[in-house]
Amino acid sequence: MRIDTRAWWIAGAWALPTVFAVFVMFRFRAFAGCGVLLALGLGMTAAIAVGRARTLRSLVLWAAASGWTAIDPRECPWPWSDLHLKGSSRVRFAYAGTVGGLPIVFGQVRWKGGAFGNAASSPDGSGLFVVVRLPLHEPPMAVRLPYVFVGDSPRLDRPLLRQSFLADEIPPFTVRDNELFTIEPRDSWPDAATAEEAVRRALLIVELLDVGPDTPW
Repeated sequence: MRIDTRAWWIAGAWALPTVFAVFVMFRFRAFAGCGVLLALGLGMTAAIAVGRARTLRSLVLWAAASGWTAIDPRECPWPWSDLHLKGSSRVRFAYAGTVGGLPIVFGQVRWKGGAFGNAASSPDGSGLFVVVRLPLHEPPMAVRLPYVFVGDSPRLDRPLLRQSFLADEIPPFTVRDNELFTIEPRDSWPDAATAEEAVRRALLIVELLDVGPDTPW
């Protein structure tokens, strides 16, 4: 089931009891006070669910128009799976595509218990991830918060890379073998603009490290 379809089903599930609460409020005047409180609570929850469904709808439409394909997160080996020293993470949804000759997967991941360590600004949360498949295998390297560079690759010493990280133009990242991935915390559900920006920032890291294709993008 598509992520926006599921979100609309959830919104509908909250809308039905909201309508019922309004009916009770008008049908049984003696319980009007309780009915108002119940209707308000359910109505706010339903409105939030509708907003989430509309946001995901925009994401799905943008992904389809841009050539991204939804994939089953349960069937993908994620590059961070064996890096969790504590806690755990779960990918909610993912899309795959190609940009500038580079295979890319992006989506939403939730984590808890400090699963991503200093790659994320909070020990528990959710956010957008981007995984870029690189043309060649690279030595392991990473950039962590607040300003920690991990690995002995000379690529990490590039001034523009360090300046861009300090200016928050790129997020923390990890390179393992021929994959580069980023995690960007975001409490709300992502929309098209947010997903596009996350992909752009990940590709900027590839450019700054000079680990992309020889052919200019």
